[in-house]
Amino acid sequence: MYKLDIPLDNAENAAIQRRRNQELQRRSQIFDAKTRIIGVDVSALDDQIKQKQDRIAAEKNRDEAFASLAIRNDKIGLIHQERENGARRQLNKELNDFRKVYQQPQERKEWDLNDPYKLRKERPIRMIDDESCGVSSVQVLQGEDTRYENRKKLQAEQLRSWTQKQLEEKTAREREECEANKLFYIKSCEDDRKALELEQAEKDCKRNINLAVKEYNLALANHKRDREHATKKQEFNDDLMELGNHLYGDFLTENPTASVSAYGAHRVIPDRWKGMSKEQLNSVYEIQRQQLEEKEAAKLRDKESDNQWISNNKNIARMTMLMENDQEQKKRTLAKQLMEENKILAKAQQKRKEHLSDRNEVTEDFFKQFNIGTR
Repeated sequence: MYKLDIPLDNAENAAIQRRRNQELQRRSQIFDAKTRIIGVDVSALDDQIKQKQDRIAAEKNRDEAFASLAIRNDKIGLIHQERENGARRQLNKELNDFRKVYQQPQERKEWDLNDPYKLRKERPIRMIDDESCGVSSVQVLQGEDTRYENRKKLQAEQLRSWTQKQLEEKTAREREECEANKLFYIKSCEDDRKALELEQAEKDCKRNINLAVKEYNLALANHKRDREHATKKQEFNDDLMELGNHLYGDFLTENPTASVSAYGAHRVIPDRWKGMSKEQLNSVYEIQRQQLEEKEAAKLRDKESDNQWISNNKNIARMTMLMENDQEQKKRTLAKQLMEENKILAKAQQKRKEHLSDRNEVTEDFFKQFNIGTR
């Protein structure tokens, strides 16, 4: 068999049409003088305008963000300036207070020159053992001991104060040692009492824990015994129930209704089904007989169909051969006509060459052969 009138491939047709469209677009771009000379690309200009607008909008947003950031920084700077001014005022206040308290005028080193009561505070001309008076003043003579009595009194008073201070220190040290010993004894007694209390509490706690554990174990044992008794009773009842179910159940009694499935009366449960009844067997045999008859009829129909297909194939093959012979005849006729036309064209071309060889003039047809394609 041969396929006739085979259609062209759709993908090939689509590719040819796409190349034709591209060629038309290229021809319109090349032969358009305005586009070729000026080169205006509207889409590119629109993209540039859009990019410029986006850039302007981005710069505006950036300027606004910088402005808001500058305002925020100004506010923060004002807050820091206010804090700094407050800290400076507080520091000045503390400095003035310090000067008022610790830097009084009378504490300056040059106060003796500026003291209005300087003359009242000056020492008399002659004082006992005044080292400021020299020999030439004739006020202090060598070998004088004008402070002997005062010195003896001061030494006795100093010795008495030292002795009194030592006695006080010894008494205080003895009193502290007594207090320390008393506190140590009290602390030792308190520690012993706490140790005894802790030991007794630990014994009581252990006794209570042992008692609680004993009671808990007794409760667990009673619970286990009751649970085992209940389990045995339940197992005995379950065994009795199982025996009753087996004796009076559908399995041993072979109840035919027990094998009917819940999905339909025509379906059965395999583990409960005890076999088909006589009516069911007869029905199955009747259905098998009908199926055999239908199978034989189907075989006859298939055989007739095969014979018909064979006959049709033979007819198609014969018609195909006739059509191929007709096509061959048409091809030979077309080839003969094409040969005659080629002979006529060859003669015309020969005449044209002879005519052109006689006159070599440039005509308008020479220029029309340019710019007719894009390649």
